[in-house]
Amino acid sequence: MSRMRGYGNEWGKHFFVDAASSIVVEPANRPPFAVTRLISHVVPPDITTTIPTEDSFLISVALQTMRKGTWDHWTDGKAISVPVVPTFHASVFDLQAGQVAWVKTAFDYLHFNIPRETVDAFTEEHGICKVATIRPTICAEDHAIANLTRLILPFLDDPRERSELFLDHFGLLLCSRLVEGYTASSFSIGKYRGGLAPWQKRRAEELLMNHLDGNLKLERLARECNLSAGHFARAFKTTFGVSVHRWVVDRRIEHAKVLMSHSALSLPDIAFRTGFSSQSTFSRAFQQHVGASPGVWRRNVGPMSSRARGLPLIRPFTSTSSEISAR
Repeated sequence: MSRMRGYGNEWGKHFFVDAASSIVVEPANRPPFAVTRLISHVVPPDITTTIPTEDSFLISVALQTMRKGTWDHWTDGKAISVPVVPTFHASVFDLQAGQVAWVKTAFDYLHFNIPRETVDAFTEEHGICKVATIRPTICAEDHAIANLTRLILPFLDDPRERSELFLDHFGLLLCSRLVEGYTASSFSIGKYRGGLAPWQKRRAEELLMNHLDGNLKLERLARECNLSAGHFARAFKTTFGVSVHRWVVDRRIEHAKVLMSHSALSLPDIAFRTGFSSQSTFSRAFQQHVGASPGVWRRNVGPMSSRARGLPLIRPFTSTSSEISAR
């Protein structure tokens, strides 16, 4: 396995940033990738030190606008024209080429380091030809990358929110977007038309209902259904209409509605019992799914609805919830 260098504090020192927030995601049976946020509130004193080459691809996303003339860039010694870079616009580089930057302003950037072996594992699993090269890109308005950036930011800010299941899915989405959007010959991944068999559907629901805290890896789910992780993820979405992570969050929200409808539990207690790491995480997820905050929904819901009445109550979660034995 090649060693990633372009992440964390080692990456930050090239940009004169002493402390960087970062995650290294290492899914079971798949190579890793890394996410790093670099923030500088002052203008860097000089051009970046020479960035060591490595067999990885880099996606850099601006979290604040970079005015024209505040960033100069060279790839293998060749100057690259850099326009105004609006917030959430992405730039993509091959780290096998020499990269040098001169940033002349304070900045806030999120960097995804995706090793080639991680991309190769993705293409092999999905029956796609290996990626030979990518199209170097400056300032792409890529809504998919922008949304992935918004999704991952809370995980950098609060380690308690990190869900292995979510991060497994996130890696697949990131590789998919890189390969589909920035390879020399872009392709479209064909939609998988087959869903889960009835016994696979039952087994997946059984495991997920007992791990609504998210402490269950995608590989475990796939293995229990005798499928690869990629095949399982596609079949699950075909069967249920949503991703595994969305299915889990939906179940948590429905359980929270039951508890709010006919119990006097406080919102922090309900957040804990439904597998959320904090009340703020619960409130944010509830607002996104329902369109109202938990407090507002609780005041307006009135008596428990017949829909909620039919839902099974789920045991409270603990941080060490045990897995169900294999089928």
